[in-house]
Amino acid sequence: PWVMRRLGAKVGKDVFIGDYVHVDLNHSDLVTIEDGVHIAGDVRLLNHKKDLSKYKPGEIYGMQPYKYGKIHLCKNCAIGTGALVMPGVTVGEGAIVGAGAMVTKDIPEWTIAVGQPAKVIKQIQQKNA
Repeated sequence: PWVMRRLGAKVGKDVFIGDYVHVDLNHSDLVTIEDGVHIAGDVRLLNHKKDLSKYKPGEIYGMQPYKYGKIHLCKNCAIGTGALVMPGVTVGEGAIVGAGAMVTKDIPEWTIAVGQPAKVIKQIQQKNA
């Protein structure tokens, strides 16, 4: 966590960040990680992607502009090993993203999402008192 803070990310308390987690070094200020978040190894937090909205036949892919977006990992969420979190995504409080998932859209709080692209497969139920 302290390395992420030094890179400019906003990182809360009691955060776990595993080995080989990658963040956009030039855009780490676009990352917010709230308290209690668990990020497993080999996760990639990507704050930029090519903007292909105006890409046409005959144009050069490498000359297309980039789009940038924030990543917000809410309180007590977990990101599984090898997951890729794309720009502009919020992972809700208590949500779990499965290993190897590609998160392209927001994940609601207290759900489990898996796959490429990640889709919600389960709502996490509250404990019975």
